[in-house]
Amino acid sequence: MGAAIGPVAGALAIGAGAGYRAPLWVSALLVALAFAVAGVAGVAGVATAARRRSAGERGDQAPAPTT
Repeated sequence: MGAAIGPVAGALAIGAGAGYRAPLWVSALLVALAFAVAGVAGVAGVATAARRRSAGERGDQAPAPTT
């Protein structure tokens, strides 16, 4: 997705008259946004794992076979 958004956003910035350095700033903004999304996802994953541990669930174990 970023491989499509980056060039388009950079071209729009150049077209808006921000100059030829604008794609660098657009790229930096997109990277910062990606880090923020990854951070939120990481925190959400840690919180979910903590809730599972407190509830006694273990996501890493296969269920016991029933015969």
